[in-house]
This record gives sequence, C-alpha cells and structure tokens, in this order.
Amino acid sequence: VVNVVPIRTTTIWPGGKQSKVETDFDSGFTYQDPNPQIHTTYTGIYGVAIAKREYDYGQGAPGALLRQTLTNYAWQSGNPNYQNYLTANLLDLPVSHIVNNGAGYKCSETDYGYDDSSRLFTPSPAITTQHVAAPGPVRGNLTSVTRKFSATPCQASATWSSITSYNNVYDTGVRYQSIDPLNHTTTDGYSSTYAGAFVTQTQEPDTNSPN
Repeated sequence: VVNVVPIRTTTIWPGGKQSKVETDFDSGFTYQDPNPQIHTTYTGIYGVAIAKREYDYGQGAPGALLRQTLTNYAWQSGNPNYQNYLTANLLDLPVSHIVNNGAGYKCSETDYGYDDSSRLFTPSPAITTQHVAAPGPVRGNLTSVTRKFSATPCQASATWSSITSYNNVYDTGVRYQSIDPLNHTTTDGYSSTYAGAFVTQTQEPDTNSPN
C-alpha cells in the first residue's frame, strides 16, 4: 500500500453543522516494479503537504472556503539547486508560505532562503571533534527569512513590501548570528569544550537610542 495520506478531514457536530479541511500533497516520483519481469510504472509521493483549504461551518454540509495555505519547498522544480535538496532528502524546507483568503487573494507571505555561502562561517578556534565536511553541496541551513507586508492585504489591488532577517551559520550547523531587519545582531558563542554543540554565551544587540 502506497500513497496513503489524509486528504480531507470533516468535522460534524450533533446539531448538523459541518466543516472540512482539504490537503493536497506533492506530485511525487515514478518508479518501476522491483520484479524485473514486470515493467509496470507506478507513481509515489513523498507525503509533503503543498496546499491546505479550510472551509467554514455550514448546516448539513461544509460552508464557504475561508482560507488557502500554499507551501513551496526547496526540493521542488523551479527553485535554485532544487535537485541538490531532493538528492539530500531535505524535503521539509519551505521556500515560500502563502496564505490566501477564500477568494484567492493573498493575505500573507513568508519566504525562506537557505545555504547562502556568504553567511557560512568557521568558528575560531575551529571545531575538529568528529567534524567532517558536509556530505553534499547543500546543508539546509536557514540563512534568510523575508516577510511580506501590505496596508491592504486580502485584496486584488494589494501592493506588498518586504523586510528580511538573516542568520549567519557556523560550519557545524549551528546559528552564529541572528540579524533583524534593522540590522541589530544577536551573537551566540560556543565553547570548544563542548565540541561547539551548545550555546555558552549570547551577546544581545544594544538597541537604545541616544537622547
């Protein structure tokens, strides 16, 4: 049995009110029957949810569509280096998360960036305890988060602006610095005594404004 995923959840109350949530999953991949004498081709899915639709309550049947959530992932075709993320089995890294209203107009969007080489650092002193090079060209390190804002969301005529925060990451896979959209930087420190695995100090940014 393959491709068994929950595509619909319906809630029914004793009074007859109903609502439902529908989920779409990835289009997956094709493979052939492992029996060399059988040449049947099958389609399998990774089981990653790419869309969710939430409906209002209705009497005797679900009501109108209220919200649609669309998620695109780093391993999907169309994204830079998507094949590298697929090969590395990094299937849970979203590159965009968009929420639309029932009419299909965008209400919010968050975009994610990974593995920006300019944000990869080596701690000083470097960590050498059981530390080897990454097994592939991508690591899956979250290096940026961009949030979209609008004064008139959920409308056809909405215009959007963006603010972005960043992460600098050590080659051990832990976050080194977090930089907010105003360029305030929080720095985490790691001790080689613990093989760089645990935060031992945190330097918060000074955001006080002069009088």
